[in-house]
Amino acid sequence: MFPDKLTTTLVFSLTLTLLISSNLPVLGQSSETIRLYDNLNRLIVTEIPPCIKIQWYFDQTGNRLLHEIKGGTSLTAKVYLQGAYNTGNGLLNDNIREATLIPIEEPYASLGLSHLRDGGGEKTDFSVFSTTGNDAVVDWVFVELRDKNDNETVITTRSALIQRDGDIVDYDGVSPVRFINTCPDDFYVVIRHRNHLGVMTNATVALTETPTTVVDFTDPSLQTWGSHAQRDVNGIRMMWSGNGNGDDLVVYQGAGTDISPITVTVFTDPNNVLFDFSFPSPGYELSDYNMDGVTIYQGANTDVTPITLTVFTHPLNITFDFSFPVREQLPENY
Repeated sequence: MFPDKLTTTLVFSLTLTLLISSNLPVLGQSSETIRLYDNLNRLIVTEIPPCIKIQWYFDQTGNRLLHEIKGGTSLTAKVYLQGAYNTGNGLLNDNIREATLIPIEEPYASLGLSHLRDGGGEKTDFSVFSTTGNDAVVDWVFVELRDKNDNETVITTRSALIQRDGDIVDYDGVSPVRFINTCPDDFYVVIRHRNHLGVMTNATVALTETPTTVVDFTDPSLQTWGSHAQRDVNGIRMMWSGNGNGDDLVVYQGAGTDISPITVTVFTDPNNVLFDFSFPSPGYELSDYNMDGVTIYQGANTDVTPITLTVFTHPLNITFDFSFPVREQLPENY
C-alpha cells in the first residue's frame, strides 16, 4: 500500500504534498491526475498540465517517494515603489518590515483582487522577514500573466514579495515566482501594489520554467503599456504612489481624492482622542503611501506628500492642476 500523502521539497524550496490516484512504474513521468498541496494543506494543483513532469521512485519498503517536480513557468522581475523609494541609497525602505507590520499571508484577496489559477492565499513564514540588507522584504505585490493574444485577459496570478533592491521573489523569500499550473509561453506581465498604480509590459515576454532574463520595470528601456505608466526619477522608473481608494486613479483634490483614506485612518484611530491633525497612526494601512509604517495627515512625513508628487510631477499635468487625475495605465481602464 502506498501512503495517501507524501511530503516533498519542490525544486524551488516550497514544501508540497502529493495525493496520487493510481499506481505508477518505478521511474517515469506522470500524466495522471494528481492533487498537489502546499505546506498549509492548500490545494494548488488539481490536474497536472502537460508541461509538468513528476519523477518518483520506490524505497526498499515499497513506498513510492517523489524524486523531483519540473515544469511550470517562472518569473524573475524587478520594480520600484515610489512611496518606499530612497533617493539617497537607491533602495526601497523597509520600515514596515522593521515594525513587524507585514502580514505573513498575502493581503490582496481581502482587498478584492481576484486570483486566478496559481494564486491566492500565499503565506510565508516570519523567518523570511528576518533577512536584512538589499534582500530584506518590503511588502507583498500582486503579479499577473496575461494572454499573449489579449492583454486584458488574465491567465494566472500570484502574490509575491518585493525586496529592497526591487527584486520580486516567491513567498519563500528567495526563489523566482513560480506558476506551477501554467506552461511556458509568451505573456504580458503586470505588477500591482496595494497603494500604487499598476504597470504592464507593452510587449509580451517569453517565460520559461527557468528564468533567463529579468523583467526590469525600473529600466526605461523596458517599454510599458500606455503613457507615463511610471514616474521617472533621474532615469529610474518606479510605480506611482498614492492610490488608497482601490480604484485606478491617484487624485489630490476633488471627487475620489486619495487624501480621504489618510484622514479616515488618522481620525478614526482610537488613540487619537483629541482628533489631532498631526497624530501618527501606526499600522499596515493603504493610506501609508510613503510606506514608513505610520499614517500622518499633517506635519513631518505626511502621507499627503506622495500624492502631491504623483499629481504635480506627472508629465501630462502641464498646468499643475490640483484636480488632475493620474490614471493607472492598464488597458481595461480605457
